[in-house]
Amino acid sequence: MIKLENISKHYNGTGVLNNITLEIESESTSILIGPSGCGKSTLIRIIAGLIKPSNGKTEINSVPVTKKNINGIRKNIGYVIQEGGLFPHLSGYDNIVLAAKYYKWKQNEIDARVKQLSELTGLDNVLLDKYPTQLSGGQRQRISLMRALMLDPQILLLDEPLGALDPLIRFDLQKDLKEIFNKLGKTVVMVTHDLAEAVYFGDKIILMAEGSIVQNDSPKNLIENPKNDFVKKFVNAQRTYLDFK
Repeated sequence: MIKLENISKHYNGTGVLNNITLEIESESTSILIGPSGCGKSTLIRIIAGLIKPSNGKTEINSVPVTKKNINGIRKNIGYVIQEGGLFPHLSGYDNIVLAAKYYKWKQNEIDARVKQLSELTGLDNVLLDKYPTQLSGGQRQRISLMRALMLDPQILLLDEPLGALDPLIRFDLQKDLKEIFNKLGKTVVMVTHDLAEAVYFGDKIILMAEGSIVQNDSPKNLIENPKNDFVKKFVNAQRTYLDFK
């Protein structure tokens, strides 16, 4: 579904990503994780087509991403950022339907899709008329997820979507998100700094450091068979939150 080949990114001569080569399978959940500044958010923005790499090639569904076709490819990608990224001057409903209106969906199609997504995410319809400042963090993230899913994309990208939430709200949303991922069968790439969260969601965990991929593996293999001392140290630093059985 997603293929990155020799992707590098530099800002003013400083390397952020260094020759990243990665393939992400269709209908899988892959987690990008690593220390702050390792390049995971930059990498997911390159996949989303929001940042152009300095070098390398990106393919979506075996189609090379170019300046000419990026807008068409973006239709097939849903993107959720930390704290939702909702427009504060728009209601929840208007945030959700932005892309559908841009592509001139009929009103009955829009309303049917919003109803479907409200049921999927467990969001009370009463909240759709509220503005982002009137909503809790968890409610904002559910609306952001609905916006990302509005066009029914094959790919769903999430950049630390739960990082700013209260622990109890985060727990509930983790459970709901996993059920949604399993039900929809999307290709999911999610950024997190929390290894326990990565283990909970991920079919594959992609551990990064200093702009490179250190280990791309199953959660079990990453924990039980760390590739080097860095991986071992990273896992041990969060060992109190993990069940190693």
